Amino acid sequence: MPDTPEQMAVGVDGRVDHHGEELPQLTRRSADLNLERLLRMHHPDFTGVHPASPSIYALFRVILSIGVRQQFRSYQVTGLERVRTDLGAMFVGWHTNGLIDAAVVVEPSPKRFVFAGRHDMLTGSVIGWWGRRLGVQPLLRQAERLRGGVDEETAAAINSASMLTVAAKLAHGHAAALFPEGHSHNESHLIRLRTGPMRSVLNATVLADRLKLSLPVIHPVGLHFRHCERFRTDTWVEYGDALEVPLLDDPRHAARLLDGDWDEPDADATRALRDEVGSRLAPLTPDAPDDATWRAWLLLGHLRARAEGKRLDSWREEVLAARAIRDGLRSSEESGPWAGPMAEERAERDLASTSPVAQKGKLLHGLLDEHGLDGRDLHPSAQRSPVQTILCVFSLLLSITLLPFALLANGPQWAIGWWLSSRTPDPPDKWQTYVFIPGLLGQVFIWPLAFVLFTFGAFWGLAQIDMLPSNLPLNLLISLIASLLLISVGTRSALRGRDTICAIRRHLRMHRLRTGESWHEVEALIADIGPLLAAALPTDDGD
Repeated sequence: MPDTPEQMAVGVDGRVDHHGEELPQLTRRSADLNLERLLRMHHPDFTGVHPASPSIYALFRVILSIGVRQQFRSYQVTGLERVRTDLGAMFVGWHTNGLIDAAVVVEPSPKRFVFAGRHDMLTGSVIGWWGRRLGVQPLLRQAERLRGGVDEETAAAINSASMLTVAAKLAHGHAAALFPEGHSHNESHLIRLRTGPMRSVLNATVLADRLKLSLPVIHPVGLHFRHCERFRTDTWVEYGDALEVPLLDDPRHAARLLDGDWDEPDADATRALRDEVGSRLAPLTPDAPDDATWRAWLLLGHLRARAEGKRLDSWREEVLAARAIRDGLRSSEESGPWAGPMAEERAERDLASTSPVAQKGKLLHGLLDEHGLDGRDLHPSAQRSPVQTILCVFSLLLSITLLPFALLANGPQWAIGWWLSSRTPDPPDKWQTYVFIPGLLGQVFIWPLAFVLFTFGAFWGLAQIDMLPSNLPLNLLISLIASLLLISVGTRSALRGRDTICAIRRHLRMHRLRTGESWHEVEALIADIGPLLAAALPTDDGD
């Protein structure tokens, strides 16, 4: 008899799947499995109607747009022109930043998304309210099934209803964002891909064909975070080219799906599509054996640009430069892509991580990382000019002036996010989810209170000015506008002020390194890397 949900262990318990890989850890919320509620309210939906409440979905998109811009110092999106609005689309990405991964896939896209996720996104107290109104489809993972939290028959019923609904909505032209690795992780390469998203989209093509609709496609998405575990990091979202999904010609299979019975698509076709998605997705990740190697490639990209008299001015440019280093060193099919655990067998012959220039890059990265620095700080223009220093001072003065308003509007959610992220036992890939969610909820619960408070304050202040005419509607309008500006400008100014303080501290760390004993070692490594980099990756004279 399976264990009850209350008996499932929270945190590390050593359980593994049938591949011998460790199961994702359960949090307190994911261990609280409310099967009765899931079975009662969840059934397949084959209509073309989006499952979310229109008003809640529109509000969610606004909140999400504000939230991601507060979360990141820089936020860049490319490739949206590749997304066709007339076709259903499944967006797939690698998964290293918890719920934030889904947020940055959904936020810039012009399409309406159908969400599938962990069961507690429907049954949770606060998130569950939003999940139900956004039409989230619950999935019971191996993490719950293999720990005995649910029997296979019940799990199959719930998962089948969810996957049928997602497939039907894809067939009708909506979008879904799924992560074929199955759970968030901290690796610098893809881990083993699951077949769930492929099964959904294959069945979606079958349904679309039977319903005389356009066939959906798959869009790989590169999610690039400078440091996924840090608040106000740099982010680049890279939408890849669409991948066509093969149509399975099996009338009986289509009939079973339309009857409401989840029927697995052909296993060979599913595995072939999974492998194709993996080969398309791997280049859009660091695709490195470890984080140190990826950081070394980023550093080598900076040094190569510096040798060419250029500077990498954005996180996107840094990623592309590191990708060029990786692909240039990894010149044979035998040595790449890394793409998961099996690549460990190729570790000794992966030139991108074992070549002399890569090894020197790792040493230099280690020296800089000890001081909280990276390749950006090695460029001569990284030193602040007097004008930049004056601008920093003015920026800080503005931030300090508006800080009380920013704290009134955001203090509770910032404090809760910091407290949760600093105390959670979850691994680093989950940390910023605990910051991000309170920030989103703060817009719903805290900002309206701050808006009322600021409006009354501004209205009262205007009434005390004898020189102004007593015009109630005009004063109220001015108060409303002032309140909106105090919340939006105050919040943005406070976050920019934090960024400025971090930049000043970074500048001071670089100054200490340049005046310390370690700087000679840094210069020696840079001198060694130059010829090695030029020999390994020669530049065409015409470029």
